[in-house]
Amino acid sequence: MSEDVKYNLLHTLNVNIIDYIQQINVFIVSIPEEKRSLIESTLLSSPLIDFVEIDYHIMISQVPSDPYYPLQWYLEKINCPSAWDITSGNSNVVVAVIDSGVDPTHPDLADKLLKGWNFYDNNDDTS
Repeated sequence: MSEDVKYNLLHTLNVNIIDYIQQINVFIVSIPEEKRSLIESTLLSSPLIDFVEIDYHIMISQVPSDPYYPLQWYLEKINCPSAWDITSGNSNVVVAVIDSGVDPTHPDLADKLLKGWNFYDNNDDTS
């Protein structure tokens, strides 16, 4: 089906066309909320249209209370908030840290560290 035919249908419905993704033959449109139901049903009843999806805008209802969270841009990049919606961990899980030092007074680590071993100095001071 030609893009022009679909474009004409959307135009007759007075739909605001925001974008067209040619590779997958998808129009991105904006519809006033009060007309959404009518336009959606009209589009779905047309043999020209395969599907209609609503792009809902959502807001995160909760963010971590960590004061450094706004500085940790990489958490958004790896989609941590979505993972936290599934699970936020378990305090029974033990994670081994192999590093050149740990600050046992750090607020995220205090009272959560197990006794470690400093292999460099061959003692139990891991700071």
